[in-house]
Amino acid sequence: MAAKPSLPGKSWGLMLFSCATGAAKIAAPVGQAVATWKGWRAPPADDGRAAGLALLLSIFWEESLFNNIAQTGSGTAVGFGQVEPAEMYKFDAANVDSADAGMREAVKSAQMNGYLVYNLPKRVKNGNQTILQGRLTDFDAAIVSAAALRHVYEVKGRRAQTALEAYAGIGFTGGQVPAHLATDADRRAIIDGWLACAKDLYEQGLTDEKASPDAVMGALNKARAFNDVLRASYRPILFPGR
Repeated sequence: MAAKPSLPGKSWGLMLFSCATGAAKIAAPVGQAVATWKGWRAPPADDGRAAGLALLLSIFWEESLFNNIAQTGSGTAVGFGQVEPAEMYKFDAANVDSADAGMREAVKSAQMNGYLVYNLPKRVKNGNQTILQGRLTDFDAAIVSAAALRHVYEVKGRRAQTALEAYAGIGFTGGQVPAHLATDADRRAIIDGWLACAKDLYEQGLTDEKASPDAVMGALNKARAFNDVLRASYRPILFPGR
């Protein structure tokens, strides 16, 4: 469920800094699977991290314009990738030693596959919603999104397409659905945008602070489109001094 801020929340360089270590490593197997599935041309010696990073950046742009914020409206999703707090127990490192056997079981995949997330804020139930108590740091917001994506990849047969469909909410029938995500076709169009953007970022080697601003913005435009007026306001935020 996307947040809808009007301006980018971080520069391209800061987003790379927030994602390029922990989050990119966690997302690497998904990125590699997507690159293989789609036949992307791999940079030399890529271990999947470049593809994982490109995919995360594409999702973060579409979901939040690089803003680490809560979902707008009555929803509860948070962070760059708009992850639901109700899903965080599946990779919360605190559950490894939980007294609840169900919680210990829930984090087994994350524990075995290396995507546990440490020091997450607590979550509380409020009616039928789960609310995050506290705020994710930028690093944690990136890692949480990567872990959420990695989790659906691991538990759904390690298939790239299935993982992206799960992350995008294909088949979701609950409430609080914005108009632009009313149907599965709408959600598949969102995934197509992620893939088009990530392909350009990956194949053109744009996951670098020194990448061409015009090339990066051309790729981002495929994930969440903007007109020339918005481009003029976005560029100095994404690429200050350039």
